[in-house]
Amino acid sequence: GGPRAYLHTAGVATADADGMVCSSLVSVFDSFGSCVFVPEGGFVLNNRAEGFTGGANAAGPGKRPVHTLAPMILRSGEGVTALATPGADGQVQTLLQILAKTGVAGEDLAAAIHAPRWRSEDGALLVAEGHPEAEHLRALGHRVEMRADGDLCFGGVVCAGNEAGRPFAGSDWRREVWHAVR
Repeated sequence: GGPRAYLHTAGVATADADGMVCSSLVSVFDSFGSCVFVPEGGFVLNNRAEGFTGGANAAGPGKRPVHTLAPMILRSGEGVTALATPGADGQVQTLLQILAKTGVAGEDLAAAIHAPRWRSEDGALLVAEGHPEAEHLRALGHRVEMRADGDLCFGGVVCAGNEAGRPFAGSDWRREVWHAVR
């Protein structure tokens, strides 16, 4: 049935002045994950094993199921940037749009994160209201379904990095975000 919801994953990105950068996604997959609580740690185990199917994606010793988690670290001439976003199978689609805007169109990272997005889902192209290419995508034959720009289906990017020895962090307005600076 594919990814089931949008509120079970948290993106984490961090950087320090020494150049250490980390991108991570924490996910229980479904509400309450596997429903197995680990009292010593105070957490619930995920149920990512539900992602096993058959063939090359069959369960087996040492194997991991196909999944949507896609934390990313980007190296460039300016430094290193960690990026992460929740959003089921939209994670790769969201990160692709950020990379296209920064690496191809030359936009700065903050503008790329803030921009309206699209997302492919169930044969439709979900497009944020105000997206400058919405009508062009429809004219190309896509089944375009408009969504509010802040819809959870478009993920919520967090980023942190180190550029010329200076750490930075940024986040998307689409989700609740916590920043910590030391």
